[in-house]
Amino acid sequence: MKITIRPSADPCREVDLTQRLIEAIAQELRNQFGGDDALNLSEAERHLERIVGVRAAVNLIELRVEQPRTGARAVRADGEPAACPGCPRRKAMAKQSRLAMAAA
Repeated sequence: MKITIRPSADPCREVDLTQRLIEAIAQELRNQFGGDDALNLSEAERHLERIVGVRAAVNLIELRVEQPRTGARAVRADGEPAACPGCPRRKAMAKQSRLAMAAA
């Protein structure tokens, strides 16, 4: 498995993010649960493969870096921006919070 992106500033250049993503997941596992570093890295690889596999199977998003200042954003296969899965939930929670504050 190899996860790469192509920055729009230099589309001919390919940046491999695989190891950084695995290390980030392993670090979070270490922070949350402790454990052995080798085991955490192995588990992180499995999690990343599952995440990437789900995205590839559904063919919903690809990762693109538009500009260095804006970072990465998710887009659907047709090029339209993809909604963040958590967005509707965050909006609902924000609305509940506003209603609670208004009622108080």
